Amino acid sequence: MSDTSKRNETHSWSGYNYQGKVGIFVALDYLYKYLLEKKNIKDLYIEYEGNSGEDFQIKKKGKEVPVSVHQVKASLTIKNLNDIKDILTVDLSQRKEETYEKNDDKKKKGFNKQGCDECYLHLIQEIQGFGLTKEEYKTQIQKGKLKPVYVQNTNNIKLYPYPDEANICELLNIDLLILKKIVEIDNYTKDEAEPEIDENIAEIIFESLVLDLDKKIDSEREKENPRPQINLTEILERIKEIDPKSKDRKRSNRIFKWKNDLMFYIEEYSGLKI
Repeated sequence: MSDTSKRNETHSWSGYNYQGKVGIFVALDYLYKYLLEKKNIKDLYIEYEGNSGEDFQIKKKGKEVPVSVHQVKASLTIKNLNDIKDILTVDLSQRKEETYEKNDDKKKKGFNKQGCDECYLHLIQEIQGFGLTKEEYKTQIQKGKLKPVYVQNTNNIKLYPYPDEANICELLNIDLLILKKIVEIDNYTKDEAEPEIDENIAEIIFESLVLDLDKKIDSEREKENPRPQINLTEILERIKEIDPKSKDRKRSNRIFKWKNDLMFYIEEYSGLKI
């Protein structure tokens, strides 16, 4: 991978784009579920990119098969089953290695399941006909509600279950979902004597998670096969270390926003990627 492509990839995963934020939300979601079910989170972590080619995975140390695999499609052009045909039907992990070697400029078409049963697609708008059987789809065609192209979901890809029984997450909603999940986790794990955090504190925690991801990417980007990872225990530590009564929290918030603004203006007016 060229230095330029490494810089671009690093910036794209810095938390400023939708894919990076979706990864943070899913990691928080798994953390909360495991806490509720009294499961051990010590060996659980999120891995971005890696050698799978997928956007991110939830993995467990010592286990070859991921807990779940995730592909993110933040495109308004994806509306019908035929638009995601390769994702639904092509399992890249079943192909011979020489048929899908790495390519910096072209992403493989399909889904690299790696033997995992929990394979999720993240979308910003509904796909017509997703989840319908062939017969149900034909009925909708006859009613004029769907285009006459049915695609069998042989990969058994699922849409990720977001709060309020939603199967999509619009671009503008992801930040709010993350903040709410952070508040949920903190309220569940705090001692009774501790004050509850609000979304202002949750925003600082969110920002610190983004900075953690920045650092992980920086440490990995010179490697031939970068795979930034964050343990779920690290995420929980970030949530618990912020003191709601701290006088420094506003200062922390300002510093992070200054950093965001500075990076934006450098890129906007100089063309450089940081």
